[in-house]
Amino acid sequence: MVSEDWLVRGRRPLELTDIIAGVERVAPEITLRADAGGRAVVLTDDDDRPVAWVCQSREVRLPLGTDRALPDGARAGDRAVWTEVVGPSDRTAPPFRSAPALLGAVARSLAEVTEGTADRWSSGALPPDGTGGAADAGLDRTAAAARTAARGPRPDPAGREERDVPVDVVTDQLAILVQSRPVLSVTPWIALAQEWAAQRDLLLVVLTPTTTAVTPQLQQHLDATGAVWIVDGPHGMYLGSTGQRLSWSADGFDVLPEVDPASDPVAEDRWTLVLQAETTHPFAASTVVGEFTRAVCAAAGHAPPTRMGLFEPPESDFDPATLTAYAKKVSPGPARLLLEGPTLDGAVELVPQPIGVVERVTLLADVETSAGPMDDEAVRSFVRGVLAAGGQVALAGYRRTTGARLVPARVTGPTFPRVVTLARSRFPTLGDEEALRLGGSTARLVADPVAALVVPIDLRPDEPVPLEDNPAVWWARFVEAVGHHDGHRHAARRARRD
Repeated sequence: MVSEDWLVRGRRPLELTDIIAGVERVAPEITLRADAGGRAVVLTDDDDRPVAWVCQSREVRLPLGTDRALPDGARAGDRAVWTEVVGPSDRTAPPFRSAPALLGAVARSLAEVTEGTADRWSSGALPPDGTGGAADAGLDRTAAAARTAARGPRPDPAGREERDVPVDVVTDQLAILVQSRPVLSVTPWIALAQEWAAQRDLLLVVLTPTTTAVTPQLQQHLDATGAVWIVDGPHGMYLGSTGQRLSWSADGFDVLPEVDPASDPVAEDRWTLVLQAETTHPFAASTVVGEFTRAVCAAAGHAPPTRMGLFEPPESDFDPATLTAYAKKVSPGPARLLLEGPTLDGAVELVPQPIGVVERVTLLADVETSAGPMDDEAVRSFVRGVLAAGGQVALAGYRRTTGARLVPARVTGPTFPRVVTLARSRFPTLGDEEALRLGGSTARLVADPVAALVVPIDLRPDEPVPLEDNPAVWWARFVEAVGHHDGHRHAARRARRD
């Protein structure tokens, strides 16, 4: 079962009366109600089974990367209120014979109500008779196998059989969302599915064909929340981030030791600059978050983000004051907002710690492939700029993506570091001798603008290197080795004891 997805773009948000009128016009036998979580309007058949969800409308800023954000063939226009209409591909309701026919008619009717447009987000050609069909036969076969292994309906937290399940397959451990959009991003539908899975202590699995790419924001979002992206390729399933092959069993997915050949990298993928940095702000009324993110961009020679938001495309202008107000609103919980700019994508996380609020930024930024990795002067400028802005941990490196900064369903990682820096104040038990030993032959200690360890790496990403000399392997080992010196960990342990 592959979700059938449509995007309605109108001049104003869809109200409940609009949805009732739009659905009544094309499918009068369908019943409407709120979903169990109150996050969407559910269209149901005679047996009260959902045949479609109409997600909450949201106003977006016209996207910077229009071609990437919209369904294939859709034009940007000036209609900036977006509504997702999604339904399972194996259900329909009279007078329609298939889910694509039903969802398409409903989406177009809702678009007329708001003087907008409706575009199909699902991939795969529709049959000539317009009745629709499987968007991807391989995905349907995999979903069918998963449903066979699933152990029947799962009760909701109150012990009742769930009626509104916004994923395609549920097992004792997994909530599997099958998607065929050419570009998958962080949208209200993805958030609804992830929230539903988290409330039931299930691991969210996003299952796609090889033709689907994910945005950097979605990949970071899935990694940050513990969700998994799995690709269904011609030879079977594999992890989208690493290419490791998978097998399906009654208990879920098992990771195999070999890499699927469908995940092999291609020469067309381009090197992209990776920026990771974090600082800690004090708990104070005057604290403003977001300026550090700007400083990280400037240190790497990039303009700062222009948009931020909970979903893609981001709905607001990037503004530290607004970001600070949002972080205070959700405190003491963490806050996470997506970032977008003309030359970069990423996210900023604000995580309360016992000694302050951590501002952690991760960005993928454009780079001229002919220029190669940062030269020594660019490395010095990046380190100085980040440390002067209060950075405690920072990395600049490279990984591959598509030309549109998308992550395709093949191996494009890992990140190869060009330079790493640690402020000594964040790692109080890390002595000079151990710091230089862990950093290796290029490591040095600096005192200006603050005391720090700096590790530049002579990076030649297109040249093969032995595993033991691979910068990506070194980076993973380095992070593990310095972790127990982290002052945040020490403060957290003290807080637990107190």
